[in-house]
Amino acid sequence: KERIIPLSNKYLLFDMPGQVELYTHDSTVKEIVAQICKWDFRLCCVHLVDSYYCIEPTSFISILLLSLSTMLQLELPHVNVLSKIDLLRNFGELKYNLEYYAEVQDLSFLLHHLDEETEEERGEGDDEDEREEEAMKLERRWAPKFRKLNKIICEVVGDYSLVAFATLNIVDKESVWNLLQIIDKSNGFLNLSVENDQYLALLSYCVNTDFDSEYLQKVQEKYIDGVVEETERMGESDQEGKVNEREKEKEKEKGEEK
Repeated sequence: KERIIPLSNKYLLFDMPGQVELYTHDSTVKEIVAQICKWDFRLCCVHLVDSYYCIEPTSFISILLLSLSTMLQLELPHVNVLSKIDLLRNFGELKYNLEYYAEVQDLSFLLHHLDEETEEERGEGDDEDEREEEAMKLERRWAPKFRKLNKIICEVVGDYSLVAFATLNIVDKESVWNLLQIIDKSNGFLNLSVENDQYLALLSYCVNTDFDSEYLQKVQEKYIDGVVEETERMGESDQEGKVNEREKEKEKEKGEEK
C-alpha cells in the first residue's frame, strides 16, 4: 500500500502470472484486487487469449468458459482480447468470419462442426498402431457425451451473454490504439472530469471505442483474408510503373532536345 498510494495519479499495469487456476478457482487474486479497489483505484482486467484457439470449435468453447469464469470470479470491468491476430491464418481457416468469434454470436452453429472435428481425428488414426486405435475407440465412445457437455457450456455462455473479444496485433499501432481506447473506457479513465471545451471531443472518443463491426471487418480483411495486403502490393506496383513511365518520358524529352 505504501508503494502504490503515491502513484494514485499514474496509469499502472500489473503483469499477472498465466496460471488460469489463479483466476478461476483460487481466491488469492480476487482478494488482492478487492483490496486495491478499497484504496480507490479503478481497475480493469485485460485477459489475453491466443487467437489460434478460434480455429478448432472445442478450443474456442474452452476459452469461452475460461473467460466467463474469470469475469465472474474477479468481478472487475473485463476486456477479453484475441492476441496475435496477425498470425491467425498461419494455423488454419476459421469456420466463420472474425466477427462471429469476437462478438460470440449464436454458438449453436459452432456445435455443428464438433462432429467434423471428431471425424478428422479418426482419419488421422486409421494407420496407427493398436494402442492408438484403442484410444480412438474410447474417444468415439465418449464423443456423444463430450458433445452434450459442449452444448451445455455453450448454453451457459450464451445465457450470461457477457463474453466478447477485442483483437490485438502488438506491432500494429492502430490495433494497439484501438485496444487502449476500449480499456480506457472500461476502467473509467474516460470518465475523469474534463473542461467544457473537451466534452465534445470526449463524447466522440467514447462513441468510437467499441467492438464495432466495421473495425472487425477491417481486421478480417487485413490479417485473415489478406485483402489489404494484396491491395497495398498492387498499389506499390502501380506506383513503380508510374515512376518508370516518368523516367522514360524524361529520357525521351532529353533525346528530342539533342
